[in-house]
Amino acid sequence: MKQLMRCMIATALFSNSAVATEESKSGDWEFSWLTVSQLSLTSEALKEEPTISKNAMEYSFSADYESGKWLTSLGIGLQVYDDSDSWEQDVVDQFGNEDTVDSSTTGWSVSAAFGPRWFLGNKEEHMLVAQAGYAYVGDASRGVGLCTDCPGEDIDVEGGAFFKATYLYSFSGMAVGFHATKYLSGDSFDQSFGIVLSTPY
Repeated sequence: MKQLMRCMIATALFSNSAVATEESKSGDWEFSWLTVSQLSLTSEALKEEPTISKNAMEYSFSADYESGKWLTSLGIGLQVYDDSDSWEQDVVDQFGNEDTVDSSTTGWSVSAAFGPRWFLGNKEEHMLVAQAGYAYVGDASRGVGLCTDCPGEDIDVEGGAFFKATYLYSFSGMAVGFHATKYLSGDSFDQSFGIVLSTPY
């Protein structure tokens, strides 16, 4: 938590010392992000769940509230883990059709982040964002999706505080970029890197 406070103070000081640029509209939910990331797990998480690979995929969506040069982001994410402890399950759907499906190991999380943004370029087509936040894992388990009575079990994964840096380039009615996120607390998530798709800002 002390690391999170240091990051929030640092981003605030840096935003105040940065060269001022023209601000876009504020006080609205202006745009949303779709992010596809590679999420790395800590050694502690791998000890708790030895059949899961170090790297997982994460797909997340966030909505952002603009207030001057400050950006508040609320997000929801889906984590898909590479798990060697999977199995095949015979299932029957509601129409009586039989099938054999593979189990999967997934989780979902919600997050909130806050921090400053800066616009660069003559047309402000470049944007940098630095945010501190927290991610909460609502559920993580291995099992068979959409099956009401198939076997399954929870896995030991938790979220934590993080610092996130994002770059976006806006063009032709959309924006693309990338992010780097480092987790500062929690025993499961280490860091993530990914591609960001957004509506224009």
